[in-house]
Amino acid sequence: MIGIQVGVLGLEGHMRKLEQAERENFERRLDEAIFRGAQLVHDTAVTIVPVRYGRLKNSIRIEKKGPFRYAVKAGGTTVLGKYVDYAHFMEFGTRKVRPRPFLVPAAEARRKEVEKLVADAVSPLKIRRMR
Repeated sequence: MIGIQVGVLGLEGHMRKLEQAERENFERRLDEAIFRGAQLVHDTAVTIVPVRYGRLKNSIRIEKKGPFRYAVKAGGTTVLGKYVDYAHFMEFGTRKVRPRPFLVPAAEARRKEVEKLVADAVSPLKIRRMR
């Protein structure tokens, strides 16, 4: 009997590189989706925050906390020459002042959109694994 083998030398190495590139692309897409979700929450919070002088509104920002983690924060920073340290009092109130929440309602208002962004970023991975 006679036979011939056809193959590609070094294919394993190429496959590892392809898998690495695919993983990096997936991680980039997922991180971008989470950041866009944080932007939605930020934009809503800026719209609904109580405004007197604008310092609290201007203190609302997005901070990257690590891979796939972003935080929408308010206060704890200097804006227009004044340190904004009252964001938590506005959000949760005090004994004498009623709460005027803006961060939690912003997150709740955008929850479905953020979930869809993340699901859309992850869905190509689900389709590929189902084959």
